[in-house]
Amino acid sequence: MGWRAGLSIKARIWIGFGAVSSLLVLVAVIGLHALGRVADNTERLGGVSAATTRVLAVDGKVADMHRHVMAFAGGPGDLTAIARVRDLQAELLNDFDGALAEAGDGDIRTALTEVRDQVERYGANFQRVAELRTRRERLVGETLLPLGNTLRVQVSGVLNGSLANGDWQSAALAGKAQEGLMQALLAVQRFLAAPGVALADEARAQLGRTGEALALLSERVEEPRQRRALDVVQPRLPQFGAVLDEVARDSYEIERILTKDNVAILARIAESAAAVKQAQLDRLARLTRNRAMPPRRSSAMPC
Repeated sequence: MGWRAGLSIKARIWIGFGAVSSLLVLVAVIGLHALGRVADNTERLGGVSAATTRVLAVDGKVADMHRHVMAFAGGPGDLTAIARVRDLQAELLNDFDGALAEAGDGDIRTALTEVRDQVERYGANFQRVAELRTRRERLVGETLLPLGNTLRVQVSGVLNGSLANGDWQSAALAGKAQEGLMQALLAVQRFLAAPGVALADEARAQLGRTGEALALLSERVEEPRQRRALDVVQPRLPQFGAVLDEVARDSYEIERILTKDNVAILARIAESAAAVKQAQLDRLARLTRNRAMPPRRSSAMPC
């Protein structure tokens, strides 16, 4: 028994009461600490859940944005599509800013930043497509088509004049020029409907044949009205070809952005978003386990 043998009953009671009180204080301290950890994990769990929800919504918004971009590029240039793309981009950037604010440091933040940068790049590409589309439509409507109509009318006038004058050789050259011009205009119309290198090359080749026929015709025609018509046509034919080249360059750039740049951007967005979602789900699982883990119990001390 040792030292306890000489203690009075009252002393033993006070010692036992003190020991029990100490154990209760220890249990209370451990419990409060555990509750603090649970509260902290719960708060972090809520933040990660909110961020995860925002990132999970990215796929649908990116797909919707891409659909409107393709509708604008392939259709008549619907202004509502432009507005919708810009609204979706603003929503996406806002979602990523919120997710970044709650992401902290590490791989998740890096991946989120990468996705956000790609969304901004996609929006910049769309702005470029809209600018190119607007310029191309202006060139076509204000220059290319009016020039083509002027050429058609003047060449037809030269042909009709040659036939009226009985100048059959000039009429044959004018007919050849008219045929080349009509083939060129047809190729241009087909190019505008579905841009392609082969159609643009065909239009240029036919314009070249038209120019050759007009050069030979210019050496023969002396009638004043026909001469004036040729003076209108000959300088405008290369101008028509130059405008066609500008339209083709804009069309090719639009096609490159849509089918190469934007496709690559979408692939990177999908890859980075998948990495973000998986990392956040992993963190969510860890926090859930930590939240469910019971506090350690202290071993009972002998009285």
